[in-house]
Amino acid sequence: MSTMLRVSSTTHRRQKVGGSRAFRQASRDTPQRQLELYGNLAAAYPDDQRAHNLVDIHHFGQQDWTLAIAPFERATGLDPAFSAPYNMLGYARRFAGDMEGAENRLRDLHRTDP
Repeated sequence: MSTMLRVSSTTHRRQKVGGSRAFRQASRDTPQRQLELYGNLAAAYPDDQRAHNLVDIHHFGQQDWTLAIAPFERATGLDPAFSAPYNMLGYARRFAGDMEGAENRLRDLHRTDP
């Protein structure tokens, strides 16, 4: 196994373990603590769209549409093929009153995940 593959494999394993721990811990805590844990995870892995997606889902679940939009956009920018945030982003924009933005993001969803 090449050094690059070992490093990549180790990094992925750490991200997965860190994300699982943060998710389990956050599921047992207050919304404020959940946001703190998810934020820490996103800060620790700034290039991981899944970590940012957890922050987004938290804001969405709290019905804080405007705060949910920016992290969802960041997640789609990190990996345009990652379809999960497009759906939530479309609905967050809809609930925030941005119907054109909502329609565009839902179309993006259908392009990435037909």
